[in-house]
Amino acid sequence: MSTRNPQPMSDTVADPGRDSLRDPRYELALAFLDRHAPGHGSLQPASSDASNRRYWRVNYPNGLTRILMDSPPVKEPIAPFVDVHARLEAAGLPVPSIHARDPDHGFLLLDDLGDDTLFSWQADAAPSDRAAALAQCRAQLIPMAGVETEGLPAFDVPRLSAEMQLFDQWYRGEYLVEHRGATWSEAQQASWEALRDRIAERLATMPPVFVHRDYHSRNLMRRVAGGAGGAGAAPGVDWAIIDFQDAVAGPLPYDLVSLLRDSYIE
Repeated sequence: MSTRNPQPMSDTVADPGRDSLRDPRYELALAFLDRHAPGHGSLQPASSDASNRRYWRVNYPNGLTRILMDSPPVKEPIAPFVDVHARLEAAGLPVPSIHARDPDHGFLLLDDLGDDTLFSWQADAAPSDRAAALAQCRAQLIPMAGVETEGLPAFDVPRLSAEMQLFDQWYRGEYLVEHRGATWSEAQQASWEALRDRIAERLATMPPVFVHRDYHSRNLMRRVAGGAGGAGAAPGVDWAIIDFQDAVAGPLPYDLVSLLRDSYIE
């Protein structure tokens, strides 16, 4: 748990006041906390992501906080999160601890890692500090590549091709056509598809390792030892990994490129 000042990370989640009265999951969340976190105080919106998940900051009267993950089981079952969390934790990688779980209703009680993602922190950091943080995050990829992959989906040619096809959909289909009034010729489209397939086939020949798939600055949280990390955490600062539930077995360079060619950092 963290003793940080519990301010919401974003305003994308409905206010847990009047709006929560129309939200049946809010009542389920309170029932979960009453069972697993007796004595808890108020809930505040913490954040949401590009999914059906929501996050609430649970405030305790003594100033400590935890994060409640709300993941509707019909849309976002928590089993993949719990499974990958166990794999990463077993490898000694920094992830938020799970303190309570309710898979039937889709709730997890997690460490509060605060609000400092690598993305938000680096904006005001000195260049030397940014370089050191990037080196730490890059170094984590070595043990992460050795995480157990049995049972994970294969990042094979069809999956790789489908992911790269987002470039066609978003760049050509949305940016060029909708915003620039331009498009590709048939020859350019054929050239793109051939390049896409060739890249996917070459990547798929590499020995599969654990791949996070979204290892970038918004999914790495700055964690100070003695805060959310608690006893036994490495001295200084580490970068806790979040949003790992979509992990696959795939090519080694994928996460490294996600980090070094981060689409969120210019």
